[in-house]
Amino acid sequence: MRRKIMLLGGTTHVLSLPMAWVKEQGLKKGSEVEEIKKKSKITLTVKKGELFLRRYLTMLYIMGYDEIEIRFEEKAHIARLKDRLYELLGFELVEQSDHHYVIKNVASTIEDEMPVMLKRTFFMVGQIAKDIGEAYQKKDLDKLQECADMEPLVDRITNFCKRAINKEGESERSKATYLFMIIENLEKISDYYARLCTYLVHQKISPSLSIKKLMDKLASLFSDLMHLFYNFDRKKLPEFKKKRVALAQDIEKSFTSSTGAQARILSSLSAVLETEMDIELMLVFL
Repeated sequence: MRRKIMLLGGTTHVLSLPMAWVKEQGLKKGSEVEEIKKKSKITLTVKKGELFLRRYLTMLYIMGYDEIEIRFEEKAHIARLKDRLYELLGFELVEQSDHHYVIKNVASTIEDEMPVMLKRTFFMVGQIAKDIGEAYQKKDLDKLQECADMEPLVDRITNFCKRAINKEGESERSKATYLFMIIENLEKISDYYARLCTYLVHQKISPSLSIKKLMDKLASLFSDLMHLFYNFDRKKLPEFKKKRVALAQDIEKSFTSSTGAQARILSSLSAVLETEMDIELMLVFL
């Protein structure tokens, strides 16, 4: 049934419904009508000898599909699928055989939680940024490993947020694009920190006070970035930029007297800072 939207009173938009259909559905004045979005399904066939990459599932999940069927000409490796399912929030394996499996969205209204999940992502990444400096100073290898282990959870939530944007959309598509990119960069920051934590755990590096200060400044800058995202004020951008540029200069100065492990750490901090700058540049488009 296709109906046109009408303008009533100059400001109110209404949708007319045929009387025959209204009576058939048992509707009356005051009845509520819920929009049911059509579920999307896709089927992939993996031919004999063809490599199936698990990231295909993540891609299709982010694109907004609610049911994904994979057919294999050879025997499927279900264990590898189950590992990937952790990253697909709301999806479960509902059918499986040696040559076939289906994963499906079993939480159809969960996309409404996207704003909450996005804020959770900001808090998680911010906490990692704070914890890594303290753990580095104290040579707390367990805490560093704990920070590294947070990365899969951040991936899981950012995948969900990107899926929600693609599935539900935004009132303005351009804003949705920039929001998607911000979420992608939050995931990158988490990845950079995770790799740095893993490196620190394995190398068992003696802490440097100057690097600890840089880590703390970077964590503080991320906190400012989060505040700008949720309380955007164009007048505060120059102050944020000034703080970011000063930190970039401090990192660059440290590079001149650093080698080996310290240079590796500074490279990671620089990558995080550049990614925060990318997020900063996108804020004005939201």
